[in-house]
Amino acid sequence: MEASRALPPEPPEEERQSAEIRHSLLALIDLSRGLTRARDVHSAVDGLLLNLMGQFGSRRVAIWLRAEQEVPVLVRSHGIDRAHATALVAESWAELSRALDENARPFTLSDIEARLSPSTRSRIQQAEVEVLAAVRSETALLGLLALGRRAGPRGFEPLDLEMVEASLAIAGAALENAKLSGQARESHRQLRIANAELRELDRIKSEFVNNVGHELRTPLAVMVACLDCMKEYEVSAEQTQLLVSRASANAERLKEQVEGLLTLAQAGARTLTLELTEVDLSAFLTAYHADRQPGVSAGLRELHFAGRIENPRARCDSRRLRQVLDELVDNAVKFTPEGSHVKLTLSRQEEEGRAWLKITVEDDGPGIPEAWLPVVFDQFRQVDGSITRAVGGMGIGLSTAKKLAEAMAGRLTVENAAGRGSVFSLLLPPA
Repeated sequence: MEASRALPPEPPEEERQSAEIRHSLLALIDLSRGLTRARDVHSAVDGLLLNLMGQFGSRRVAIWLRAEQEVPVLVRSHGIDRAHATALVAESWAELSRALDENARPFTLSDIEARLSPSTRSRIQQAEVEVLAAVRSETALLGLLALGRRAGPRGFEPLDLEMVEASLAIAGAALENAKLSGQARESHRQLRIANAELRELDRIKSEFVNNVGHELRTPLAVMVACLDCMKEYEVSAEQTQLLVSRASANAERLKEQVEGLLTLAQAGARTLTLELTEVDLSAFLTAYHADRQPGVSAGLRELHFAGRIENPRARCDSRRLRQVLDELVDNAVKFTPEGSHVKLTLSRQEEEGRAWLKITVEDDGPGIPEAWLPVVFDQFRQVDGSITRAVGGMGIGLSTAKKLAEAMAGRLTVENAAGRGSVFSLLLPPA
C-alpha cells in the first residue's frame, strides 16, 4: 500500500512574517509608482484599491470621498453592493466619523462594535466589512476606506493594519494632489474660455461700434442739419417742406437701420462664421475626454467615454463642436450631485432614411421634468429658479448649443425620465 505523502511543514513564524513584510513593501513601492502616474482622482482610487486587493487578497473593498459635502459619497465598490455601500455611509456617517476621530489608525469591526448602534453594526456586518480606515491628507479627512476579510485563515493582524495605514498615507497625498491638479486644470480651462470669449466680445464690440457709428451717423447728421436750418434761418414754406421731407426720409432710413440691428440680433446662429473641416470624431472625443476628466473628477463626478467606431468623420467646426460639448458636460456636472457619472458616447444612427453620427451626453442626476422638455432650449428659460441660482447660469447656454448644432447642419435633442437623468444627443451628418 502506497504511503500517503506528508504535507510540507509550515514555515517558522519569523520566516513567514519576514516574507509578508517583503511582500507588503513591494506592494507599497508599486502603489507609490502607480499613484505618481495617476492623472485624476478616480484613476488614483483605482490604483489604491487594486493594490490593496492584491496585497491582502481581499475580494471586498470600497472607498467614500468628500468634496464639498460633509458626508462622503461612494466612489468605488468592489464585491460590496453599491446600494448597500451608499446607504451604509449615508445613514451611519455620524457614528463612523466619531470612530475615525477616536481611532487615528485603521481598526477592525471587533475593535469598535461595542460602541456602535445595532443598526450600524448590522449594516457593516451585512457588507462583510472587517477593516475601516480614514483616508486623510496632511490637513483634512478625505474619506473612508472599507476592506473585507483577507485571504487565508488569518484575520487582519497588527502588521497588516500598519501596512493599510502606510498605503493610505501614500494614497492620501496622491488623492489630494490629483484633486488639486484637476481643480487647477478646470480653472485654467475656464479662464482660457473666458479670455477667448472676452477677446471675441471685444472684437465684436469694436466692429459693432464702428459699423453702427458709420451707418447711423449719416442720417442723424442730415436730420440735425435740417432742424438747425429751420431753427436758425428764415426759410420759406417751400424750403421748410423740403427740409422736413429730407429729415423725414433720413428718420425713416434710421428706423430701418435700427430694425435691421434688431433682426441681426434675433437671427442668432445665422450670423455665425464657421470654419468647416473634416473631423475624426473618435480622436476628437478621446482628446476631449482626456482634457475634461481631471476637472470633472475634482468635484467627485466621473466622465466616461465609450463608442469608438470605424471612420466616424464629420464635416463640422471643431471649435464650435467643443463649445457645444462644453455646454452639455458643464450642464450635466452642474445639475448632478457628487458621486454622479456623466457618460459621453459616440455611435451611428439612422433616422428617417438619413445617416447621422450621434454624440450623447448622459448623466444619472435628477433629470428634467417632462413639462419642461419642450422649452429646455428656449433662451432665458430655467427649469427651477432656486436650483439655477444655486449653481449659476443665465439660461442661454443650451439655446446657444442648439443654434451651433443647427449651424453645422446638425441637430441637438434631449430626452429623459424625471428622476433617472437626462440624455442630450448631438446629431451630425457624416462627411
